[in-house]
Amino acid sequence: METFQWVPPDRGILKINVDAAFFDYTGGGSTGLVIRDVNGMLIRAQAQWYRVASGAQMMELLAIRDGIQIAKDLGHTMICIESDAKEMVKMCNSEISERSAFSAVCHEIKELMEGFNSCVLTFVHREANEAAHRYAKQATKDRRRCLWINYMPSFLADCTQFRCNPPT
Repeated sequence: METFQWVPPDRGILKINVDAAFFDYTGGGSTGLVIRDVNGMLIRAQAQWYRVASGAQMMELLAIRDGIQIAKDLGHTMICIESDAKEMVKMCNSEISERSAFSAVCHEIKELMEGFNSCVLTFVHREANEAAHRYAKQATKDRRRCLWINYMPSFLADCTQFRCNPPT
């Protein structure tokens, strides 16, 4: 089911929303991710700059990979990854191995996903992915890695207060 609002994960599962930005004028891009629990509480958020990027779709794949990798690094075993890059989600969930510029990253994503008790990759509309979208825009060539742990920055307060939190 496609949703237009952030929906909390089931108990015991962490939800990781991911997004990317690509900048034609620099040839670089960034990924953003936000990890929240069943109560919508921010566990961790990150923005990562990539000096060289081949395009927006590759950046979306790197965002998915970054989200899965950070969950693995933190020792989480049950996750749900959400992305608003419909074609990239479809490609990563496909059993068909294709020959494209994306195949190596898709293969890496599939291998990473196998290391979890539960790892689901799903598509969500941009409105449900607003937090990750905002985080992705925080990394730049001058601020290459931004990290927030158990802290909600002011640029995200309105998003989480209204559209991205579960109803009370």
